[in-house]
Amino acid sequence: MPKPTVPAASTARVRSVLLLLLGVLALLLAIEPDRMTGDRAAISPGAIANASSEASAYDRGIAEALQAWQATDRARTSRDWQAVARGWSRAAFAMQSVPTGDRRWILAQKKTREYLAGAAFAFDRAEQSQSARPNWTFGSDVLDEKLALYAAHVAAEGVPDVVVVGSSRALQAIDPSVLQQELERRSGAPVRVLNLGVNGATAQVVDRFVREILPTDSLPRAIVWADGVRAFNSGRPDRTDAALRESPGYRAIQRGDFDRFAAQPDDIDGSSPIRADGFLPIETRFDPGVYYQTRSRVAGRYDGDYANFSLGGAQAEATRRLLDFAEANDIAVTLVPLPLTVEYLDSTRSPLETEFRQFFARLARNYGRVTTLDLPRTRPNRDFEDPSHLNRFGAAEVTRAVARQLAL
Repeated sequence: MPKPTVPAASTARVRSVLLLLLGVLALLLAIEPDRMTGDRAAISPGAIANASSEASAYDRGIAEALQAWQATDRARTSRDWQAVARGWSRAAFAMQSVPTGDRRWILAQKKTREYLAGAAFAFDRAEQSQSARPNWTFGSDVLDEKLALYAAHVAAEGVPDVVVVGSSRALQAIDPSVLQQELERRSGAPVRVLNLGVNGATAQVVDRFVREILPTDSLPRAIVWADGVRAFNSGRPDRTDAALRESPGYRAIQRGDFDRFAAQPDDIDGSSPIRADGFLPIETRFDPGVYYQTRSRVAGRYDGDYANFSLGGAQAEATRRLLDFAEANDIAVTLVPLPLTVEYLDSTRSPLETEFRQFFARLARNYGRVTTLDLPRTRPNRDFEDPSHLNRFGAAEVTRAVARQLAL
């Protein structure tokens, strides 16, 4: 039998994951054997399932390590590497179970650390590897992941009370954990919040996502629609919506043969930087002096987001469709015009941003359950990642401002 060997990994990466996994092992070993029923089986499949046979723990560890070592050669996608990581972790768990009276105990302790290093290496590769796109894809990795997250949240905790929708600006601007804390502090009742923001999402994409892709029997009671001009400008091409309409998942929905909740969670590996609550935290602080060293400074009159500016047309029709749908399903909608950096609001963009906010105000007047928030048009550079996308620090401030005005 070939001797299982552990791939090399960076020292810092190994050290951090070793500490994490050793902590997990310590917790697992502290659990009384008679309480490790279904959960133990989930952690220890195959040869490790026979937990009562401590004398063979060393052999089980070797067997699991061999399987992990063989799986390493076959690993290609992020999900493959996550499976390898689980294999090395099971091998480490078995070795850590070797009793001190076993003459191989000292070897088992050393192999535990070796196998944890293998798990660290595999976790690292999982983060670096491309996920295999599922055959039900909607043409966007982020949209696919958000649908999977929604299904998982419904299964774990029930339908979220509040969902955030919009483009990448919403994805980075509204922090569900902050919003949840603020709303619970105000109401004294539990509130569940999930961010469903998707890169490139326009009003048409948001409309299709909420009305057609989310299951109609599991809808939230409130929607926070946070975004900027780009998502509602019908004068620019909507490539994101075109890709969505041509995607296998959307075509399956049109045919009526797509199960929204049965397929998704098992097909997404969860290795993206998006948090479990759907928020994308960004640490970078916008510094114009640094930012524009590698990027061109684009004036508003040349900005494609504002090209052929029109708040009518297809995007306005999609907005009204979604708001009509929300009214019919008793869903409160809050429209949030997100702030920008001061320098971004030049003489071209500034009046169009004013027109955009007036558009939100008209919608709020025409619908009984639609409101729009009065947020400052700008925030300091330190609250942004770039001229228009908030970082996590700015997101926390904006989210608190939203919470203060949000009516549920």
